[in-house]
Amino acid sequence: QATPITPQQLSRAVALEPDPMVKLALSMGFAGAARSSDILRLKKKEVTLKHDHVVVHWTNTKSDIFKLGRWTGMCLSEPMTELLRRRLTGMKRGSSTVLRTVSYARLAKAVKRVDVSLTPHSLRRGAVETLNQKGVPLEDIRKLSRHSSVECLVRYLSTGGSQRVLQTAASSRTLVQLL
Repeated sequence: QATPITPQQLSRAVALEPDPMVKLALSMGFAGAARSSDILRLKKKEVTLKHDHVVVHWTNTKSDIFKLGRWTGMCLSEPMTELLRRRLTGMKRGSSTVLRTVSYARLAKAVKRVDVSLTPHSLRRGAVETLNQKGVPLEDIRKLSRHSSVECLVRYLSTGGSQRVLQTAASSRTLVQLL
């Protein structure tokens, strides 16, 4: 499993990266708890900029077996939102992939600059781990990260995350017994 990236490591990777599109891919990968393959295939028609967040309609992803797509929101920093806005408005007709100049290898190089144990998948794992540590409900994390189940999500979490699942399950059983 990939080592989760911390928010501090992400900030450092973004600061050290000279290419603005790689910076955007790093930020979106973490903010959306997204697979790197999904970020790199993201189409212009799947992205909607709102006043204070970005809405993504993920289509053609690994977890979307019925090809229905899933909507999620992500909050990016103001500079990253502005960079995305400029990228979307500057895209030529017919061009569809938002981050077409970014490859998996370039993402890998950007995260390895900070820590050699990191991979592009560390963005997704780090986002899930960070949300868990902040006490975000597991079901909400599951929806954002588009995992098929909480059980699947738990594999991404450290021991503390597994402990939360056990506590949640135990309190659910207690609640059912009370009813």
